[in-house]
Amino acid sequence: MRIRDENQKTGHLLAFISKEKREDNFSFFFPVEGLGKFDALLKIIKGFENCSESVKEKYHFIGYSVADISRIEDIFPEIDKLWMLQFDLEEFLTEDSQFVENFAKLVIARQARKEGPMFPDIITGPMATGSNFYDRVEELKEIWENLKMGENLLLRAPRRFGKSSLLNHISKNPLPGWRICYVIWKGVSLLRILWNTY
Repeated sequence: MRIRDENQKTGHLLAFISKEKREDNFSFFFPVEGLGKFDALLKIIKGFENCSESVKEKYHFIGYSVADISRIEDIFPEIDKLWMLQFDLEEFLTEDSQFVENFAKLVIARQARKEGPMFPDIITGPMATGSNFYDRVEELKEIWENLKMGENLLLRAPRRFGKSSLLNHISKNPLPGWRICYVIWKGVSLLRILWNTY
């Protein structure tokens, strides 16, 4: 499992900037370290450029090489950080390195419509437990059904979406006949192993 380095500041920003008002923009930041990912980055830039056809009447498509994303205002003062999403390169490439055009079109369309941020603001705080853990019945049911079929699961979502809260709840409330091994490595919950004891 690969953990995103939230401290990675170098990379490439793909920006969609309104032709009428530069303050109306949305963008996607791809952290890139070294030249090893150059081919993948070029594929993603070209893919997004092709997908930008759907919004070209309203937005210019511009790419920025970024040395420090925390200082992006130095090269793009009008950037609207509320509408800037961060993705790893691999999120837009298949296992055989093909660009995932449908996903790119989806995120472009969603951001262009400005229906509200795709991901909520990050609010710090502890895991949801006890009465604060609620409304996850369907997710719990789906997880247990897959585990019973012998499936391996990877929960993937942005930070603060409740992944750890969900798995913490499962670890404290296993189904009869199941045991849970909860592994934390370097302060990060990386692995939960569940197995049937029958």
